[in-house]
Amino acid sequence: MRRGAIVVTYESEDTIKDCLDSLISERDYGVTTEIVVVDNSSTDGTRKIIEVQYPDVNLIKSDRNIGYGSACNLGARWAKTDYLLFLNPDIIIHGGAIQRMVRFLDKNRDVAIVGGWLEDERGVPNYSFRRYPTLALSLFHRESPLRVLLNRFGISGGYITHLEPPDKPIEVDWVLGAVLMIRREVFEKLGGFDERFFLYQEDVDLCYRAKSAGWGVYHLPDVRILHYFEHSTRKRPYLRLLMKHRSLYRFLKKADRLPPLHELLVAPFFSLNLILGFSAEMVRFLLAPES
Repeated sequence: MRRGAIVVTYESEDTIKDCLDSLISERDYGVTTEIVVVDNSSTDGTRKIIEVQYPDVNLIKSDRNIGYGSACNLGARWAKTDYLLFLNPDIIIHGGAIQRMVRFLDKNRDVAIVGGWLEDERGVPNYSFRRYPTLALSLFHRESPLRVLLNRFGISGGYITHLEPPDKPIEVDWVLGAVLMIRREVFEKLGGFDERFFLYQEDVDLCYRAKSAGWGVYHLPDVRILHYFEHSTRKRPYLRLLMKHRSLYRFLKKADRLPPLHELLVAPFFSLNLILGFSAEMVRFLLAPES
């Protein structure tokens, strides 16, 4: 089989059914995909849903939460396919999306990785591709309250390059790992995801290494994806913020994108971001309607 879909779950009972149904429905477009779910020790009903309702799905049960990249690597070893499609469990694939990704890779042998255009249930874009992060651009990530303020003055730092889908496939720095297809041969040569990234930035790092090895990374605007953004991690907003900053620092160091002078600014930059981020989460919590 040429296509393998690896879905990593953690406490995903609210979204995994829609995700798997969308993958299975791709068969209506002539696409047969081997589906592998790697569950990171969920304590809710995720595993039961898969076992009872999706007996043809390969379920790998981890006895602990090993992180997103590690789980993807585990699933990739199970799926013996030419193309590997990594997905979050809060993704819904729209009709024909997988076929379009495969066709693009078939026609463009110098391209290793492709991703699509992601929007949430309200039609708000998830900014499916971006520039490589820098310390300064950390001010513009989604969790930074400064992003909203600075964007009001037209200062985006170029981190987000497109607010609307482009009119044709374009080469980009990196695509979101929420939906990422890669050639198996390249994935194996790169050694898979770097498992030192427990969560966040593992997709940036993979794309960075692929491009450094001479491969193309492309965004495909006709591949439309519904993404219930950070459905599982939004339940733990403070941990999410800490992990994002830790992974960002790891990537900047690994990719040698943190000059000595900038490293002196890491603590104040990240401290400011975290203080503002924690404050924003507290306001959201206090203003949230009672259930």
